[in-house]
Amino acid sequence: MSKIIRIKSISVQSLLSIIAIMFLIFFIAIMADIFKSANTIFLLIQIVFVPLFSILVLFLFYDLFGTRHTSFLLSIYDDLVQRIFFIYFGLYSILLLILCLSLKTIYEDFNVLVGFSLLLSQILLFSSIFLFLFMIISDISITISLMALYLSIELATFGANRLLYHAFYFNLHTPMSFSTVINIFIINLTLGLISFRLCKSIVTFD
Repeated sequence: MSKIIRIKSISVQSLLSIIAIMFLIFFIAIMADIFKSANTIFLLIQIVFVPLFSILVLFLFYDLFGTRHTSFLLSIYDDLVQRIFFIYFGLYSILLLILCLSLKTIYEDFNVLVGFSLLLSQILLFSSIFLFLFMIISDISITISLMALYLSIELATFGANRLLYHAFYFNLHTPMSFSTVINIFIINLTLGLISFRLCKSIVTFD
């Protein structure tokens, strides 16, 4: 298990470096108080860190689902796919929690629990859905392109496109609370868990 984790970490080393750099940039920006409100920088955190984790997951399992050796590698990995996913999910969550806590130190109206919970539901949703899509089409370029297309439409319309589900919180004026994000959180979490279950069924064939 530990050997596979080390191999995986080496294979995504460049991406991990990018994540670390983005984390430092955002942490410094928050502490320097260069944004007008917590909602503004929280929106940027959503747009940057949610897809970054999804891309990380895709590359973590690229050898499994992006090559012609899926069946053979799955027999080697056995039940490690789920464990690897949650190890990286947990570590990434720590970074997000630090950003949320730093936001609270600068912006008193920011609700850490609400923001952190929403981010967790978002990274679960995005990583699970796009990993499932990658498992089906076995093309990482198309998968990332579809993710970029969704994000582009969401940003261009600021979450106003009626044909799309809006997984992000776009309100820049109303402070986040459970009442303002509860619907997004529940749908994100539900769809994320369903997608993860679908991914698990492909890996374990049950």
